[in-house]
Amino acid sequence: MKIIVAAPPIPGETLPLLQLAAALSERGHRVTVRTGPPTPGSRPRPSRPWTG
Repeated sequence: MKIIVAAPPIPGETLPLLQLAAALSERGHRVTVRTGPPTPGSRPRPSRPWTG
């Protein structure tokens, strides 16, 4: 299963997202973590699976 974790950039909140991504990856999920506002005109791009 592919899981996308997305969140706005909140100071101090990146580490919990990365820990969540690592835990899900250990269970065999493909995880993409996105933080920050989208860039105007940007398109989602395929990313590499978490390699933790």
